[in-house]
Amino acid sequence: MIGPTERDRMRKLLLVGCAALVLGGSAAVATSQTPRNETFRMLELFGDVLGIVEQHYVVEVDDKKLIEAALNGMLSSLDPHSNYLNAGDYKDLRETSRGAYGGLGLEVTTEDGAVKVITPMDDTPAFKAGIQAGDYITAIDGQSVIGQSLTDAVKQMKGAPGTPVTITVVREGKDPFDVKLVREIINVKSVRVRTEGQYGIIRITNFNENTGRETEEAIAKLKKDLPNMKGLVLDLRNNPGGLVDQSVRVADAFLDGGVVVEQRGRAKDDREVYTAKSGDLIKGVPMVVLVNPGSASAAEIVAGALQDRKRATIVGVDRKSTRLNSSHTDISRMPSSA
Repeated sequence: MIGPTERDRMRKLLLVGCAALVLGGSAAVATSQTPRNETFRMLELFGDVLGIVEQHYVVEVDDKKLIEAALNGMLSSLDPHSNYLNAGDYKDLRETSRGAYGGLGLEVTTEDGAVKVITPMDDTPAFKAGIQAGDYITAIDGQSVIGQSLTDAVKQMKGAPGTPVTITVVREGKDPFDVKLVREIINVKSVRVRTEGQYGIIRITNFNENTGRETEEAIAKLKKDLPNMKGLVLDLRNNPGGLVDQSVRVADAFLDGGVVVEQRGRAKDDREVYTAKSGDLIKGVPMVVLVNPGSASAAEIVAGALQDRKRATIVGVDRKSTRLNSSHTDISRMPSSA
């Protein structure tokens, strides 16, 4: 067992770690309903267990890794979208949200202990190799990633441009197979635009720091190329989401003011409303929004807002195969990118 001095040190470490949490949209920081003395008793228990592991586990352990794993376990038990990010993980998240990194071009999550592909990004090594949404990655360079943290798996897939990596893929109805890829700089241009006759098509693949601006530029191009545009298709299929402020800016481009999405916490006054400015950039041109089960998070915010405001017709189904509803949107953090 550990002494009072060591226990105090562990308690301080825990409190410092808790102060550095980065939570997904579903997690809330609030005063626990558990009596304070019971909370401290459990923290003391944690410190005691950590001390036993330090002294008696078969190999030496890294205190920092153990505590970070405990913090991540605590938060992941709340819901699938709450996570602990240390400084390195947060740096990776910011890198992804800026739209450029070295890797394969995959948006991934974890499911049943394996890495699941949300979607391959357009024109990336993963996309060109035929990796599909719903595929499972079970090994990287021959080393199993089953049960491994998503962060560690993503780090193995990222790397210097030009370097090779082999992933083992499990796809429904097929035997596991290996795919050899070469990492590239993934410049994530999140918005693409094209025309079909007198109709414009804007595809948004994710919501990073540039998405709002790129959407406005795409609209400007359509207005120049199609001054008499008859309709617009906004393609959000396999869009895993991203930054909430960018989803609001995209919705704002097509709405003439009003509420886009509302975020509520546990407390009554913990409420944040995101609104659109007046001025629909395409001035009421009819719209269709395409969605599928790969459309999530910020993509749901846009689709839900345009549907609820009767600004667009939604074609497709959401992840639960039901009508999209903006009150059920998930405003979690960016999914992991590899």
